[in-house]
Amino acid sequence: SAALRGGARRIGMLATFAPAAASMEQEFIQSAREAGSSATLESICVPEALAAARGGDIEQHNRLLAEAAPRLAHCDAVLLAHFSTATAMAAVQAVLAQPVLSAPDAAVAELKRYFVA
Repeated sequence: SAALRGGARRIGMLATFAPAAASMEQEFIQSAREAGSSATLESICVPEALAAARGGDIEQHNRLLAEAAPRLAHCDAVLLAHFSTATAMAAVQAVLAQPVLSAPDAAVAELKRYFVA
């Protein structure tokens, strides 16, 4: 939602858990349709990053996401799909010029819009 409101037309999403990414893609399509947006979503899933995180190696998790991020350099914005991927924010932002959004930040923004509006 935040990327759509920001006017991004090509949005990239970095995920680590494919089943969740699939449902998020469907939610994006629905949100874009409701907003009257023609924005597109391109997803990259990095399951090795999830395995690293589950093994307690957050540095490896973050590095793997940062290594995958340049594949989305053509997008207007990149979303870190899960709350767990938010730890990679600095690493991913370091390799991309466009805005990088995280699930926790987007959730907080949505709550603020809901309760403050």
